[in-house]
Amino acid sequence: MAFSSLGGLLYGPLMGAILKLRLVFSSWLSTAFYPDRAGTLFFFVRGRSKMAQGTIKKLIADKGFGFIEGEKGDLFFHHSAVEGATIETLQIGQEVSYEEGQGPKGPRAENVRPT
Repeated sequence: MAFSSLGGLLYGPLMGAILKLRLVFSSWLSTAFYPDRAGTLFFFVRGRSKMAQGTIKKLIADKGFGFIEGEKGDLFFHHSAVEGATIETLQIGQEVSYEEGQGPKGPRAENVRPT
């Protein structure tokens, strides 16, 4: 039997065993960290949250921050949280999507993206 044929024979069962082990381990992690979601695979549980929508209410570009009028009130954002643009290119009244996070002084917007 040629080496390439032997490699093909071993590759199929070996990959199947590795995938089964990964699924079992992922399920165990899911149960360990999320007991209320037992049986759900770990990589499905850790999905990204839905982005909130809002409009830019106030910009202080020279200081590098601004405020977004969001679904739950006004949120602070720092220029380092802006993605896909710079704070200088943002405009008051522009619609953005963002994720709510917690900063050192309270709630803030993170991953701010113009829509």
